[in-house]
Amino acid sequence: MSHSRKHRQWPNFTELFDDFFNTEEFGLKNWGRFPSANVRETDTSFIIDLVVPGRTKKDIKIHQEKDALVVSSEVKSGEVDGEFRRREFQLAPFKRSFHLPDAADHDKIDAKFKDGILTITIAKKEEEAKVQREIKIS
Repeated sequence: MSHSRKHRQWPNFTELFDDFFNTEEFGLKNWGRFPSANVRETDTSFIIDLVVPGRTKKDIKIHQEKDALVVSSEVKSGEVDGEFRRREFQLAPFKRSFHLPDAADHDKIDAKFKDGILTITIAKKEEEAKVQREIKIS
């Protein structure tokens, strides 16, 4: 590399962070609209894990609308005394829907909340649940 090249000024970490996360596509403008979710399937159930930090189970509502499970929260960030030098998070209200597949038993839905994770377990209909057993070879 030649020493005669003009030295390029690199932005500091804060500038890179701001440039990346303040875009419309990836930005803070989209954060908080609804929580991230993982959806898993076992032989007997469907499991939805939602990350809902800063909320309590009293802040979260779950209800069924036809073939959808709707999770929502109306909690908002309270007023904080003093001026912010930087504010990147707020507890914004959200509403998120999950389609219930035909194999879901709408009468057997359970929800648990622990450490900021909401886990919803939806049992499969008995005729849809995969029964596993070993077949002996004779």
